[in-house]
Amino acid sequence: MTQKTHDVLAEIISAIGCQNFMETATTALRRIGGYDFAATVLHRNSGASLLFEDFGAYRGGVEIYVRHTSHLNPMRHIGVSVVRARDFRRLNQTIPSELRPYVVEAPEEELGYRTVGWPHGLEEIGLYFDAGGGTVEIGLYRAQCSTASHSLRELEELSAPVAAAFRRHASLTHASLPGILSPREQKVVELMLKGCDSAAIAVRLGISLYTVKDHRKNIFRKLKVASLTELFTRLRDDPQKFGIH
Repeated sequence: MTQKTHDVLAEIISAIGCQNFMETATTALRRIGGYDFAATVLHRNSGASLLFEDFGAYRGGVEIYVRHTSHLNPMRHIGVSVVRARDFRRLNQTIPSELRPYVVEAPEEELGYRTVGWPHGLEEIGLYFDAGGGTVEIGLYRAQCSTASHSLRELEELSAPVAAAFRRHASLTHASLPGILSPREQKVVELMLKGCDSAAIAVRLGISLYTVKDHRKNIFRKLKVASLTELFTRLRDDPQKFGIH
């Protein structure tokens, strides 16, 4: 293990059990190869959840990926591994009709398409491992013609210890990743508890009203409640149990 990977691993380990673990782990790995963007997603049978992203103005594309086009990702079934997206292009020849509104077919992209709202022309390297009752995907992205150093071997060295760090974090926080609610769903609930309606939440978070309503449905489903009153009652006694701070 090089000094660089040793330092990255030490940074991740130091954040285990802390609220900023997802951000620390993701951004530490992003720095290894000079990547421009990173996102960490948990894939479960019930659907995908966003753990962390730093896509800035392209955040909407990440949310569409999590809600819809993550189903197209051929890499999320491979187990513990570090992979290049371009090696999986042949597995994505057919896009189901129900997902076509969320996809732009583009031969120049590594998989032959990109998610609506996603940045153009990115190289993707993904780190995948089992944790939190599903498969964790840490996607690292940079321009395809980037002069940044190749980092595949360094990420391969880190894959097993990073997976162990994620599992340890989950055990210490007494919750499967990312708890019951995703980080974005937590923000929506926090604003709901402050009395914000869906329109106000959309403005505060910079997302569409449709996205807010989608989050609300998922929140009600995950917490098994049928009304705002029931939601408030459920969260009143122990909000941190559900990832609300």
